[in-house]
Amino acid sequence: MGALQIEGTTLVKYIEDEASVQDMGAAKCIGCENEGGHVRIPEGITRIGDGAFAHCEDVTSVTLPKGLCSIGSNAFCHSGLRHIEIPEGVTEVGRAAFYACRFLAEVTLPHTLSALAEDVFSCCFSLTHIEVPEGVKTIGHAAFEGCEALCEAILPNGLLMIGEGVFCNCYSLEEIEIPEGVRAIESGTFLCCGLERITLPQSLERIGDGAFCNCYLTEIVIPEGVRSIGKRAFGADEGYTSHLERIVLPKGMDTAGLGLPETCKVVRRGEGPDEV
Repeated sequence: MGALQIEGTTLVKYIEDEASVQDMGAAKCIGCENEGGHVRIPEGITRIGDGAFAHCEDVTSVTLPKGLCSIGSNAFCHSGLRHIEIPEGVTEVGRAAFYACRFLAEVTLPHTLSALAEDVFSCCFSLTHIEVPEGVKTIGHAAFEGCEALCEAILPNGLLMIGEGVFCNCYSLEEIEIPEGVRAIESGTFLCCGLERITLPQSLERIGDGAFCNCYLTEIVIPEGVRSIGKRAFGADEGYTSHLERIVLPKGMDTAGLGLPETCKVVRRGEGPDEV
């Protein structure tokens, strides 16, 4: 049987062994059943504190209360979670909240979120599917980096920003659609990703350094509104091979430094009959 350390309406810490509970000053401690790795957090808790379940490998699932508003940084990092359903009403999930939950395979996110913090699900090796809900405007740096099994990522309408390295090292992600409204694909967003197909929005204005480096794209159409593409955006590092056979670029855009293979056919809009 474990215990929950609580201050006000904040769950400060999950204690795996209730017998190890010591004097906690103003905090109170209540016992909680851990049945087969499942922990039920009581109603009345509005915040799960930073690192509350960090490194708790015996916790494989939790039931979160309906009145929960926020989950702190590193709250469940390196825990044994297999699945998590974050209830509607939660407006904040902190940095690296579920970092390196290597058994986490299922995630349900609420529509009350407006952002995904950096590293929030990074290195969740078992995660295969993620649907980012409507309402999320920004996805932070490396949010899904190293999710090796991730094969489907659904991004919402209204999304504005995708941070650096968000899908870096997502080897199983072969296809994705970037929604209208996104203006930039940042540096390394799809670095070393299994990406073979991508749909880019007409709202796109900028592609960062190495954004698609070491990917498996064979063709890509760059929207007319893109004004800058970073160094080696389509390059291949030593030990990798660029598979890009055809790229459609805005009229007048220079290809120098983009990392295009010599065999790639370059088509510029308005300069040839086979641009689409």
